[in-house]
Amino acid sequence: MRDDLNDILRKGLVALFLIWLGIVLGMSFLATPVKFQAPHLTLPVALEVGKVTFHLLHKVEWGLFALAVIMAYLTQISKKTYLGILILVAILLVQNFWLIPILDLRIDSIVAGITPEPGHFHLFYIISEVFKSFLLGIIVFLLK
Repeated sequence: MRDDLNDILRKGLVALFLIWLGIVLGMSFLATPVKFQAPHLTLPVALEVGKVTFHLLHKVEWGLFALAVIMAYLTQISKKTYLGILILVAILLVQNFWLIPILDLRIDSIVAGITPEPGHFHLFYIISEVFKSFLLGIIVFLLK
C-alpha cells in the first residue's frame, strides 16, 4: 500500500513540476516577448501588464512550491531532488524579494515618464527564469 501511495505521489510531483515548467515557459518566454510586438501597445502599458502578470505568476509559483514540498515530504525522493527543490526556493526568494521590487520601481518610473538609470536587473531576472526552467526539467528527470 505504501509503495502504491509513493508511486502516485511521485507521478503527481512529476505532473506538478511539468505544469510549473509549462507555465514559466508560456509566460516568460512566449507571452511576455510577444506582448512587446503589438504595434499599438505602448511601452508603459505593456510594462504595467507585465508587472501584474509576473506578480500573479509568483503567487502561483509559491502555491505550486508549497504543494511540491508537501508532496515531497510524503514520498521518497532522492537527496538530489531535495537539493533541486532547495535551489528552486532560493531562486524564488531572489526573484520575489530582490529582483521584482527593483523591476517594479523601474516600471513605475517609466510609467511616470521618467527614464531610469541603466541597470542589469532585467537581464538577471531573465537568467534566473532560464535557470529555473532548466532546474524544473532536471527535477522532473530526477523524479522519473
